[in-house]
Amino acid sequence: MNEQEDRYQVFEVVIRMAVTAYERGGMGAVQRIGIEGMTEEDLQRFSNIPLTDIRKLVAAPVFPIVAVAVSSQMELMWKIAERRKDERQEQEVLILAGACLPLMASEYGMSGEEYAGLRQRLSVRSNGRPPLLSETEEANLSRLWTSLQGQPTKQRWLAIAQAGIPLHSAWATIQKERAEAAIHQEEDKTDPTGER
Repeated sequence: MNEQEDRYQVFEVVIRMAVTAYERGGMGAVQRIGIEGMTEEDLQRFSNIPLTDIRKLVAAPVFPIVAVAVSSQMELMWKIAERRKDERQEQEVLILAGACLPLMASEYGMSGEEYAGLRQRLSVRSNGRPPLLSETEEANLSRLWTSLQGQPTKQRWLAIAQAGIPLHSAWATIQKERAEAAIHQEEDKTDPTGER
């Protein structure tokens, strides 16, 4: 198969994906899967064409007109695929550094099933309850977390992992500090004298 035939196959797949999404959920569904540049009229027309005819259309001399809209979307799809690959690599780093399910659910919306599957794929075993951080580790965590305050939390967790601080223990420490800060704020609101 040559490069032109490869491109035609990709266009055919994109058109089929767009038509299927359109038939199931309208233009909103098409946009949710990241395909843009095709109008509702285009999708209605494609949905009325049998697959064998779409294959012929893709190979026809007029197809490059349609392919221009689709090829720009292919660039978008490749970027999305790259972003997902980068995100998966981040997830692997965090899991290998001891990230717990609540951390992964918070940062990536990961389900328990996805978490268990990724841990299994990476051969990460549970060693029971994580140890408490030493005073030095806790001080390093606090200093690092504060120094990265303007960064997205995913980047903060990656920096903590790179610093060698066990993430499960770091997560528990950060959550405890957040809860204590919230309690103190609530107490400050309820005590008009400002005294405790």
